[in-house]
Amino acid sequence: MNFILIILIFVGFNFTSCNTKSKSYKYSNSYVGGDTISIKYRGIYSNYSWDFRRIILGKLALIGKRKTTRDIFSIHSHPENIIGLSKDMSKLYLITDSLYTIDFWDPSKSKIKHNEKSKIFNFEYSGNDIYFFDFAQKSIKKFDISNDTLLYYTILNDPIPTFRACHLNKDKYLYVSNGDSNNDFNLIFLDSSIIIKKYSLHNLFDVNKDVIYQWMIYDGNFVYSSDNNNYVVYYCQFTGFFICINKLSGDILYTAKTIDKTPPPTIKKNKIAQKTFNIEVSPNINFFIDAAISNNQFFLLNSIDPNQGYVVDIYDLEEKGKYVGSIYIPELKSDHAPLSIAFKKGLLYILYDDQTIAKFRIDTTYNKLL
Repeated sequence: MNFILIILIFVGFNFTSCNTKSKSYKYSNSYVGGDTISIKYRGIYSNYSWDFRRIILGKLALIGKRKTTRDIFSIHSHPENIIGLSKDMSKLYLITDSLYTIDFWDPSKSKIKHNEKSKIFNFEYSGNDIYFFDFAQKSIKKFDISNDTLLYYTILNDPIPTFRACHLNKDKYLYVSNGDSNNDFNLIFLDSSIIIKKYSLHNLFDVNKDVIYQWMIYDGNFVYSSDNNNYVVYYCQFTGFFICINKLSGDILYTAKTIDKTPPPTIKKNKIAQKTFNIEVSPNINFFIDAAISNNQFFLLNSIDPNQGYVVDIYDLEEKGKYVGSIYIPELKSDHAPLSIAFKKGLLYILYDDQTIAKFRIDTTYNKLL
């Protein structure tokens, strides 16, 4: 029997970019409140272009930096701590005020055999409890780390593997997953393991054209609020859509679009060998690398032009995701890009790809950042 083998490449963790050209421009950390950056940007190998325009709210003042000896994939904002996730997603670390990295939780050392091979993703730390999505077992868990007790566990039995899930409140969770075909991608709400709501992301974003392999186009991540329980945001990494969700009720408050006007990428089919293809997004640029929420402000780490610089864009969640401005991120060393951001008590923490963690004060007149 003749058949065609199609390989789908999951690109959720891809931080690469394609060759591009743009107006010559070099950012400077001397930019302060009121300055504007504007670049017309077009890809060389794809019919893909957008406007890059930012209002600079202020600048960052370096308080301290330290290179960690751990391999950290991302850092996360929590009410009292900055927490780092290891690159293999097997353990968590605490980032101290002095930027030292210390062991916090390693599920493989638990007496609960169920956790031996856990891969931590989309976690929330509250009190003594950790709510997390176990990427390896495609399950949602609640774990009491002080008593080494598994309090809640449910497997997400979708026919297509689930890659993103997060805790709302009590036994309520939400996750994103394919529907019955590659032309569907859903935001699904669970209450005590029972599906109570399901929304098509494509319909929520109100895109006026058909999109195939939606799970690749709308792939993204969840981010929690670091200082209250008001919001959860799901943001797309390849195109600038995001969804604001009430964490207590589970209601979708609104969908919003970043100011980039980045259109959804297209699906590109590449022939590898006879009757063998791979499928990837084109252009394969992970524009929106990471995010954080603090003081009802949504902070989006933007790599819109990695050759020119990085910025953190700020959207006011209390104003339906209105863009309020950006902060330029300085290079600590040449060619070391920021990977992840977190906020704690008005301070911005940045993880760079050489494993340096830096802490900054934001010098700005925008009072919601102070």
